[in-house]
Amino acid sequence: MNRLEKIARKSVKGGFYLLSGNIISLILMALASIIIARLLGPEKYGLYALVFVGPSIITSIINLGLPAAITRYTSLYRSKSMVKDAVGIASIGLKFRFIMSLAGFTLSFLLSDMFALMINRPDASLYIKVASIIILGNMIFTAIQNIYLGFDEMRYASINMVIQATTKFILTPILILIGFQLLGAIIGHISSYIIAAIIGILIVYQKILNINDNEKMKFIDGLKIMLSYSLPLYFSTLINSMIMQYNNIVQSWFASNFQIGNFKVAVNFLSLLTVLTTPISLTLFPAFSKFNIDKDKNELIEFLKYSIKYTSMILMPATIFVMFLSRELVSIIYGSSYTLSPLYLTMYGVGYLYISILIVLSSFLNGVGKTKTILWGNILGMIMTIPLTYILGYLYNIIGIIISILIVNLSICIYYAHIVKTKYGMEIDFKTILKIFSTALVSAIPIIFIKNYISNTILTLILCGAIYLSIYLTMIPIAKIVDKKDLRRIRTLTRDIKIIYPIIQKTLKYEEIVIGKLG
Repeated sequence: MNRLEKIARKSVKGGFYLLSGNIISLILMALASIIIARLLGPEKYGLYALVFVGPSIITSIINLGLPAAITRYTSLYRSKSMVKDAVGIASIGLKFRFIMSLAGFTLSFLLSDMFALMINRPDASLYIKVASIIILGNMIFTAIQNIYLGFDEMRYASINMVIQATTKFILTPILILIGFQLLGAIIGHISSYIIAAIIGILIVYQKILNINDNEKMKFIDGLKIMLSYSLPLYFSTLINSMIMQYNNIVQSWFASNFQIGNFKVAVNFLSLLTVLTTPISLTLFPAFSKFNIDKDKNELIEFLKYSIKYTSMILMPATIFVMFLSRELVSIIYGSSYTLSPLYLTMYGVGYLYISILIVLSSFLNGVGKTKTILWGNILGMIMTIPLTYILGYLYNIIGIIISILIVNLSICIYYAHIVKTKYGMEIDFKTILKIFSTALVSAIPIIFIKNYISNTILTLILCGAIYLSIYLTMIPIAKIVDKKDLRRIRTLTRDIKIIYPIIQKTLKYEEIVIGKLG
């Protein structure tokens, strides 16, 4: 087995652990969001989305790009058998994150009145004060997750996600029902991160940071190493976060709580697709970190090519299915009061059609240390977002903001693809991506007719899902998207994933039958 295959197999196996945790946590988080949205209603749910804007801005400012640096250097040192240095980096990173989280919480608490005016909701100051506590839990939680990723401990990362989601699922509805209402929803969300962070710290120090080393890396030395890599990435992440919060602020000025609540539901729905995107992006980053862009160029080209191809084969059909059945999905899960969500969901879903390219290219550029390209991409996004979001938000409120987000993200994607091609000689196979999109779209045509003739929503979803999947799996070999070589590669990459391998094996056998019929 060559080095490329070993890295790919390890990434896929690690991705499965994350996928398992993501599926469980996503189900719990989705159920929690459904219950919260139903209990609060569109108005209060919209305000719930806004009170975290201020604390999120503070978190972005004090982040310093450290999570990615923790993953990169722990993964890099371990690949060079420098385990003690990897442990030192992880320990220093975790301690520094804790110090910064305390500073961030204090600052957010003191600025809560200003944040309330910023979101055009002066009465929300108390809620923002309470929401500021999220900075403590979130910063420690993300540091723990990145330590797990750097040490290839995907199972612990998965467990941590489930703990956080379970806590929110159980605690938040209880607090709302006993009379805390919006405040209960905020406290429940915060508590989930605090509890997961505490448990994560205990696991990390017991399982990973338990090496006795008399020659420990000095705190300042480890911090310098991480910041030398992370600061360009930090400014990039900061700009990206500020773009998101700027969009939220524009929403608060030009849209009602009802409209914002409906948009929040649409975003929640598309977060269902993060069960697919998050494991991919998290495992590709450390995988790309193991390559040298000069010495391993041929392997990188191949890895990049099939990363985009296989990611698109999963995300594009899933996105199109959600877009075609947006009204039925929102109605059955969130109820009839969220009347604007189906439209927002369909429009916002357009961005997920090209997100597979953005995910892989971002992971590639970060993984090989080209963080300045990410920075310039986000600067481009900021320059476009400031006028576009304001103008379109003013003219068309939420719909205008969605259009702005789609244009900006597509522009960044095109920029990354251009840089990867011109600077590193790696072309994106847009022909194959277009084939995947066309096949997924054609496979969804029967859904239009089926949902018009079946009145039962649940039956519609089940029947449409089964038919869509069957047609899509039949069409991809016919359209020459996959061949026998792809099937062999997928079989090799997924062989270690014992739980779902039988399902994958049966799917691949079906693909082989279709390919065989084609001659």
